[in-house]
Amino acid sequence: MVDIHRKYCSGENAVARFLTIYIAEAHARDEWWLSTAKDAQDGGKRCIYAHKNIEDRLNAAKKFLNDNSFPSELVCDSMEDHVAERYDAWPERLFIIQDGVIVYHGGAGPFGYSLNEVKEWLDNKFGKRHHNLLNKYVYSSTLSNK
Repeated sequence: MVDIHRKYCSGENAVARFLTIYIAEAHARDEWWLSTAKDAQDGGKRCIYAHKNIEDRLNAAKKFLNDNSFPSELVCDSMEDHVAERYDAWPERLFIIQDGVIVYHGGAGPFGYSLNEVKEWLDNKFGKRHHNLLNKYVYSSTLSNK
């Protein structure tokens, strides 16, 4: 995801924006915990429990940001899980929304979750344009340095 973000979502030639919505915890310690998960290596002391209120969800999102090098904006779903239910997003799902219309609806994660499909869609839609913008930028930067 970092590569996709770097290519399409950063700098003055950005053509896309990532927004990640933190929804209910998929493997909460007190619900469907995976003892093989990375956070379980210390006996589960760092594991996240099911969110009982919005503060729990916000704290879990902050922990996620602190523990990961994550380039995307991150917001939280409501405790009523409006986003997760409306978009069938649990445990994870990728969408591309263009002009308010869903133009890519990925499979349910973790097995149907494909960053490669997102990259291919962005490459097909913006690849040539983005490449031309980068060349123009590099060219004009070179000229201004002489």
